[in-house]
Amino acid sequence: MSPSPPRTALLVLLLLVFIAVVCKETTHASALNAATTMGVSPQRVERIQRYLEKINKPAVKSIKSPDGDIIDCVLMNKQLALDHPLLKNHKIQRPASRSRAGNQRPRNGTTRRAWQAWNHVGNCPEGTVSVRRTTVEDVLRAGSLSRFGKKKVHERITMINVWEPSVEKNSEFSLSQIWLSAGSYERKDLNTIEVGWQDASTGNWWLSYDNIDVGYWPAAIFTQLVSYATSVQWGGEIVNNDVNGQHTTTQMGSGHFAEEGYQKASYFRNVEVVNSANGLYSPSISPSETNANCYDIAISSTTDWGTYFYYGGPGRNPKCP
Repeated sequence: MSPSPPRTALLVLLLLVFIAVVCKETTHASALNAATTMGVSPQRVERIQRYLEKINKPAVKSIKSPDGDIIDCVLMNKQLALDHPLLKNHKIQRPASRSRAGNQRPRNGTTRRAWQAWNHVGNCPEGTVSVRRTTVEDVLRAGSLSRFGKKKVHERITMINVWEPSVEKNSEFSLSQIWLSAGSYERKDLNTIEVGWQDASTGNWWLSYDNIDVGYWPAAIFTQLVSYATSVQWGGEIVNNDVNGQHTTTQMGSGHFAEEGYQKASYFRNVEVVNSANGLYSPSISPSETNANCYDIAISSTTDWGTYFYYGGPGRNPKCP
């Protein structure tokens, strides 16, 4: 068995193959000046800068996005993922087959391009991939270099109702997503990814958007997800800093409780998984709530929506002080 890669690797080892977009020359801001205003010592900034020099690969072109991010166009064979020791001689791959059960669902309308704020300017050169540049501020938000980039079936399909929840503090977040896992914390062999379908011929886990294959996590980096996932979770997650003993007002989902239903509460519908026979089916799911007075969930099923659930909440309220 190959040695287990560090947890940080599983967050950055998405090999990008989609020729992503928009690159333009720009001037890089001074990380030292930015960090100084945050009360960070020059020595700490220097350590962070050395780390960033390793992970921010040389760009063919760069652009400063309207939202403040810097997007680098990096040669496909120079991307960070290929620094991993298990991928020393790895060759960029394409999916072996598109005939997945997940593609059998009828689509409404035509295929759309994925647009982000910087996608409206132009395109990266052929043979490059777009990568958001990691900054000193990104590392500082994590608290330390050691914590930066860390977070505590063959395919799964669902439709997610997306909202814009309010977040109380910059150090908190609110997300809605899917978790795929195999292994366990107890055995110290837990493998997780938070999006993807598995190419049965290679074991690679692919990220696709609107029938565009964006990239993949190579089977070589996994010890347990090489063949399939053993657990799938759908739902929401928030960070609660519990300032002054009070629960955060950071919202989950739409900020409404599950009981408020359609057009109010956020939902996942048509929750399905693909098995080893490439068959699509609705699994039996069980609810799990950390504090139902702050955020809750309600599961049901219909002919049109299949298995679905409403979830979320406002955070701090009279029942969640």
